[in-house]
Amino acid sequence: HDPKYTNASKRQTVFADTLFEMDATVGVILDSLHQNGFANNTLVWFTGDNGPWEQKCNYTGSPGPYLGLWEKRHSNGSSCKTTTWEGGHREPGIVAWPGKIKPRVSEALVSALDVLPTFGALAGTPLPAYRMFDGMNISHVLLNGSENGHEFLAHPNSGASG
Repeated sequence: HDPKYTNASKRQTVFADTLFEMDATVGVILDSLHQNGFANNTLVWFTGDNGPWEQKCNYTGSPGPYLGLWEKRHSNGSSCKTTTWEGGHREPGIVAWPGKIKPRVSEALVSALDVLPTFGALAGTPLPAYRMFDGMNISHVLLNGSENGHEFLAHPNSGASG
């Protein structure tokens, strides 16, 4: 994502400007939900996509402690976006639904692939039986505070560098 705002953040870096813009954009959406009376009847799910982008370092952020040192030593690779290493998977997931989801931090292993099965279950709509889905319904994690997510996530190499 290339930011529309330039030098709008206090740090005046491309990454900070990108976060500033994302925050402003999500704020507009949430304000609209409140103004139109939908805030208490709307599940809002905000997530990223596959960790920081090391190849565009000024947009990247950080993989935190997941530096992929083994990957870098053995294959001159990365632990970030486009890889199946930990830094490529760790991403924010923020879900809000007033009166339904209690604010908390969860350690459950979940995936963006879980969004469709979860929305289907919450809407009472079964997914097509003739299709296979990699995600699972995680409404028990969201609504009941369960920590039972996936036991593991298996991603075959998609042709990317990881």
